[in-house]
Amino acid sequence: MLRSRAFAVLAALVVPSLFACSAEVRQVDISDDPTGEPPPSSTTPPASTTPPPPAPPEKVTFDYSSVSLPGANLSIASIGGSSKNDVWVVAKESGAGQNDPWSAYHYDGSKWSSVDLSTPTGRPSFGVASLAGKTYFGFSYSAELFELAGSAFTKKAGWSVTSGYAMAAVGSKIYVGTQENFGSGPLYAYDGVTSKQVSVKQGQGGVVGIWAASDGDVWLARSGGIGHLSNGAYETVDTTPVHAVSGSAADDVWAIGKDAVMHYDGKAWSEVAWPGGSSDEPRTLAALAKDEVIIGTYSNVYRYDGKAFAKESRASAPKAASAVGRIGKDEAWFVTSTQISRLAPKGK
Repeated sequence: MLRSRAFAVLAALVVPSLFACSAEVRQVDISDDPTGEPPPSSTTPPASTTPPPPAPPEKVTFDYSSVSLPGANLSIASIGGSSKNDVWVVAKESGAGQNDPWSAYHYDGSKWSSVDLSTPTGRPSFGVASLAGKTYFGFSYSAELFELAGSAFTKKAGWSVTSGYAMAAVGSKIYVGTQENFGSGPLYAYDGVTSKQVSVKQGQGGVVGIWAASDGDVWLARSGGIGHLSNGAYETVDTTPVHAVSGSAADDVWAIGKDAVMHYDGKAWSEVAWPGGSSDEPRTLAALAKDEVIIGTYSNVYRYDGKAFAKESRASAPKAASAVGRIGKDEAWFVTSTQISRLAPKGK
């Protein structure tokens, strides 16, 4: 009798507990979801680490502005400088002989001042260039390089050639193009301390134009064709005679000759249609952007808009351009006997 009562008490205690456990389990049993699907995960997927594509470069609009001439009755031969507030022109008075001394004029952004170039050599100057805050002039007969400090000239280099033709500041050097003279010339480099002859192919005439995308990417205009210095190694890339070269980038280089306009796209040179024909010969060249290439002649100015050349339609453009100077990276100054025109990005 006592044993039966013990089993009854035990059953009364255990059976309700089992039902309670079963109820607790059913509270989280996924079978309660009529779809039979597990609950959605609350974990947020990681954000993408791929950067967005770069925005296209903003289009630069160029325009002309007028700058006063440094004097009357001047024939300006060359232009150089480091900025719009540091521009030099080399000129001679109209009527002066070819071998008479010339003058230099400096523009500080508001006015011109003159420097007598007869002091160093008594010979004409073929160019001017700025390097590391200093100004250098090249003189012909024979080719010599002088630094101007204040009003005093100091000779820095001289070469055994008859004539100098072109100067350009490239990186940490000034390159000087000269006549080719029995193994001497036609290219020299001055680094601010010493000068050395640069090894280029002989027999292709003097270097009359220089432009560089970088210190190791230098293009040369020669009467025997277009030359290229790639990290010091020289190559003749085209035999079309040219007298000027300019560019806006390593894959946008231009050259002009008497009968040709040439373009380099980073892979090869090709001839570009010239609307002026043989009667309107290209004389001056400035390539500031892929859609802003200017060629001047004695009677017209043409612009390449990225597709083709046509006569300048901007009212502020010069009517001709007998000389041009590249000032800094993105502006050019064009000269005629009656005006100087500065082409630069708007607002600069």
